[in-house]
Amino acid sequence: MLRVITMRYGDKFDQWYEDNFIHMIKEYSGLNFDELIVYNKVDEIFKDAPNQLYNILTLFKEFRDGTNLVFDLDVVIKGDMNKFITNKFTMCDTKKWAKPQYYADGFTRSSDVMCWSGDRSDIYLDFIENLKENYEKKWDGADPWLINYKPEVYDDKLYSSIRCIEDFSKHPIVFFNSHHETMKKKGWWKEYTI
Repeated sequence: MLRVITMRYGDKFDQWYEDNFIHMIKEYSGLNFDELIVYNKVDEIFKDAPNQLYNILTLFKEFRDGTNLVFDLDVVIKGDMNKFITNKFTMCDTKKWAKPQYYADGFTRSSDVMCWSGDRSDIYLDFIENLKENYEKKWDGADPWLINYKPEVYDDKLYSSIRCIEDFSKHPIVFFNSHHETMKKKGWWKEYTI
């Protein structure tokens, strides 16, 4: 069973991003999925978290069967996403677009796209077991926590970031890291967005 998931909660992304994501998955991804979920719940334990991005860990608690393929909402999907399906816990590599300091600190994985099969609730449970200590690390999201689980890494030819200067036509997905508002403007991506 294949479950495709994205998250939308809070007020950073409006309904357009959700509708756009569903459109791109159905029109361009080539995925034969059983479930398509826009997850909009905030786990009670993360309601007062110093960073709302920790809530992504809730997915590991909620979805413990089948194969789970998770995408950020600020992506442009324009081709086959089947190469992202894997049984092993897998994430993207940040070195294509991250600031050198971020990469130098060892934060080498990104959840722009990630996949796992089966029960990985340990990732969530381990984090909340030492919640206060983990909050004190003041990470910019949960990705630094996820590297503790030694995820596999996707071939970086499969994706790019709008922060990169390269030919985006070579990649089936482009991340709009921190530039989500650009997705609503005119550009090469309008061929794929609503």
